[in-house]
This record gives sequence, C-alpha cells and structure tokens, in this order.
Amino acid sequence: MRSPQALFTPFSLKGVTLPNRIVMAPMTRSKSPGGVPGPDVAAYYRRRAEGGIGLIVRSVLPMMRDDDAKPTER
Repeated sequence: MRSPQALFTPFSLKGVTLPNRIVMAPMTRSKSPGGVPGPDVAAYYRRRAEGGIGLIVRSVLPMMRDDDAKPTER
C-alpha cells in the first residue's frame, strides 16, 4: 500500500498540473435557485480552493436559450 503522503504530491496529465491529488466532488446543486449560482456559491468554492483542494468538479447547471425552454420553465 502506498503512503497517504502521495495525495499531497503534484499530478500532471496532458499539460495540466494539479498541486495535489485531492479532488472535491460537486456539492452545491441545491444552492443555486433557478440554476444560477450566486455569490454564496462562489464564496463556498473559493474557500475550498484556498484550503488547498487540487481539483474542484463544479456542479452541472442547465444551459439553454429562452426559446428552448419548455413553456412551464419560462
């Protein structure tokens, strides 16, 4: 078994280098009313990035034009 210290070493793949191997899953989907993240969500991710997370995977938000929306979504 490898040492847990390996989590804190840099990782490179296809020209992208992460400062460590710690990855955070998306966790704020319910905190974006109407699918629009606000300043509180930005602050949440900023705190995690400043804390040393190597890669943060952001929640999926729907992307559509108004004319693509269903009548009940307008």
